Amino acid sequence: MKKRILIVDDNPRILTLIREALEEEGFMVMTAASSNEAVRKAKTSLPELILLDIMLPGIGGWEICRVLKNNIETKSIPIIIMTGTSVHPDDKIRGLEIGAFDYITKPFHSGELVARVKAVLRRREMKGQSRGKKGNGNVLTEKNIIVDVDNHMVQVNRKSVELRPKEFDLLAILLKQKGKVLSRRYLRESIWGREFSDDSRSVDMTVRRLREKLGKTASSIITVQTRGYKFVKSD
Repeated sequence: MKKRILIVDDNPRILTLIREALEEEGFMVMTAASSNEAVRKAKTSLPELILLDIMLPGIGGWEICRVLKNNIETKSIPIIIMTGTSVHPDDKIRGLEIGAFDYITKPFHSGELVARVKAVLRRREMKGQSRGKKGNGNVLTEKNIIVDVDNHMVQVNRKSVELRPKEFDLLAILLKQKGKVLSRRYLRESIWGREFSDDSRSVDMTVRRLREKLGKTASSIITVQTRGYKFVKSD
């Protein structure tokens, strides 16, 4: 069965170029030129991946991403944000924190975009396969923290804690490798899937927000000077 891709962009020429490149690779392509159309098609068609331009009329790409990630039916759909060169790096980080999977800067080569799409879909498939295996430890516990990986739920001192997608991924990685020092580069590539021009801000900002939400339990997340972070094992 062909994988469905939803392209969201208000530029007809870009929509046509991307659609043709993806269809040539065997994908089923849908398009949307406005915010309302994008949200409607995402909810009704449930594509395997969304390519989302942020410079859209109406509520804009950032808000579309937020809406889809807050909807139970669409929150698991990976989103690749398409940005212009004028977008500030902090805005890109914010988009990824909202829940976007990756971003690509215009103008881009169609071959690069197709490669990104395929890479994201492969990672999604591998993640789904690992969840389907029994006994692979999808509930992580340490001290007073419980992380249910499959259901994306976190409890601290038996109380639920709401985490953004990247905050959740960061906590899960630290717990899975507790006691080990994980470099910022390793965390960045494991969580965001690609390197950023900024070497540490995306990771440091996510750690800061995670610590705020974990409260006193955040003391288990240790900063190792010049090296990275680690989750301290309980005695």
